[in-house]
Amino acid sequence: MADPNTTETRDALLARMLVQGVQEQNQVNVENIENVYPLLDISGVSRYEIHHHMLEELKNDFIQKIITQHWDQEKFTKFLSKFMPQISDKEFRDIIFEALKKYPDHITEEIYEQLAQEQTVIHEAPIEIKRGLYERDQEMFKEMIKTQIDNYFKRQSLIMQQRGTNSDILDQRTNIPELKYIIDLVNEGSILFDEMQDIMIEIYKDNGHSNICSFCFDFFNCMQKAGKISMCMKDHSYNMIWNINEGIRKGGLEERTITAYKNELNKYNITSPRKFSEIAMIFQDPIDKQTVKWMSSMVTFGSQAHDILPAPETAIMMSQAIHEDCEDVPNSNFTLKFGTNDINILKNYDFATKLQ
Repeated sequence: MADPNTTETRDALLARMLVQGVQEQNQVNVENIENVYPLLDISGVSRYEIHHHMLEELKNDFIQKIITQHWDQEKFTKFLSKFMPQISDKEFRDIIFEALKKYPDHITEEIYEQLAQEQTVIHEAPIEIKRGLYERDQEMFKEMIKTQIDNYFKRQSLIMQQRGTNSDILDQRTNIPELKYIIDLVNEGSILFDEMQDIMIEIYKDNGHSNICSFCFDFFNCMQKAGKISMCMKDHSYNMIWNINEGIRKGGLEERTITAYKNELNKYNITSPRKFSEIAMIFQDPIDKQTVKWMSSMVTFGSQAHDILPAPETAIMMSQAIHEDCEDVPNSNFTLKFGTNDINILKNYDFATKLQ
């Protein structure tokens, strides 16, 4: 019962009741503790502060026991049977979350259903629990991801307006907080990774804007950086992204890199919309325009040179073509290796139309 001489808030009352309950349950109730309250009132320390700090100490002690002890399924289930009914009280959530985080394999579908009923849990839970909840509600995951991607677009747009090398810009983009959060959340979960692929393709089909292509490029770079190679390899564009990233970092294209591009493009059938869309997206990232320019120039030049190769004017034409381009270009002795399909693909920069 609240002290009639003191205005006690709901939180203070709840804290006091929780402390009393724990004391009684563990038979550590201190006699005449109520007599201490007047002294505390005189000292200027509120009862809420006292109860809150006592509760925090008990909570931290409980959490430490969860961390250091080993529970089997039976003990885990027994613990949750007592605490899950209190999930709506945030004072208990840290304790529940700690147990769920330590024993994810013990979490049943029934437990996930209980967690899902509390709307605020998805925002407060550890990322391991969020992952499980989003795997079971992919519509909620899609809504959240689209919000994160919109925030990424805003930051990415500001970064692209800055001056700096492509390598510096790429470093800034891959450190955008929303992107790093998505990488941590998806981790190595096949369900969320597959959903991420679908979401990126869906956004691309809806607007065809280059910013989602930038996100796709950065997403796979960050996944690779986080060591999630096995997940990256599920996407058809990953090897191409890897090679383009290397070209950006080195500041130019080498014959080996161009050959790698050619080998990758030869793998894909442009009549397959899904495969082609994954490849097409990465070339609409503004940071890749220079790469496309180099590749297109060399392919076009190689095609022309093939027709007039025996002519004595070839050397003059090569000299003029190189002189007119203010950018350094790779050695042209390998350009004839490109096939007809590669030429058609690279000369057409409007990849988005291939998705329709």
